[in-house]
Amino acid sequence: MHPILFRIPAFALGHFFFPGFDVYTYGVALSIAFAIAFWIILVRAKKAGISPETMSDLCFLILFAGIVGSRLLFILEPVYHRHYSYIKHFWEIFNLRQGGLSISGGLILGFLAGVWFVRKKKLNFWKVGDVIAPALAVGMGLGRIGCFFNGCCVGVRSHLPIAFVFIGNPTYHGHRLPTQLFELVLDLIAAAILFTRFKNTKPGTTFLWGAILVSIARFIVEFWRADRLQEGPLTLVQWICLATILAAVGFLVYLRRSSAESLTDTKNTFAPENAK
Repeated sequence: MHPILFRIPAFALGHFFFPGFDVYTYGVALSIAFAIAFWIILVRAKKAGISPETMSDLCFLILFAGIVGSRLLFILEPVYHRHYSYIKHFWEIFNLRQGGLSISGGLILGFLAGVWFVRKKKLNFWKVGDVIAPALAVGMGLGRIGCFFNGCCVGVRSHLPIAFVFIGNPTYHGHRLPTQLFELVLDLIAAAILFTRFKNTKPGTTFLWGAILVSIARFIVEFWRADRLQEGPLTLVQWICLATILAAVGFLVYLRRSSAESLTDTKNTFAPENAK
């Protein structure tokens, strides 16, 4: 597609020589996605009574951890480095302009970093999660625009009218399904549901439903991904999604039961026989 958005040309200024460099569409798209998600988080944090400064620190921590986790999983997944050894080219691990990122690794390490930060600052985990969840879905969806123009995360071969030829990707030839755009649409639908259907709900509900909806979106798209790593009947990513969905459903049940028990205790407290 169009992996390079534009190039800053080389120029000389006195004795200083600037070599110039390419500005990649992928990096620009991810930056815009993060900026929009960051803005949404700050707005929602203010409404939720959480310090925007604290959420700002959390966002940049998650961003850093997400990049590290995404890069690590990209390197470790055999499907990606089957024809390339990072042992022989160790320093290429740190060259983010060459290679790629795996979003599942970013979500896992970003989540762990977020949990550590919330515990350190003694924040309400569920409340913070509710603030972040819709913004995360938006950011993940918009980030797939960068994948589309970069020619990565492509789909299987197809003769459907919606198939594209990703010229910049030498690995996958022919017309292929734009699975990046599939995930973009599904993530934005998930975000819209979270924004509109989960107002004034019990803390944690929006976060857990966000995990479920985003995981369902990726689980579905994974069936048409060309770079999927099969592990039995499902792919590695699908197993991660399935585990996430089951865990989130379990926590939702726990929250509902705890809420029901709390309501029962309140009714018993104010029952006539307990009145003075």
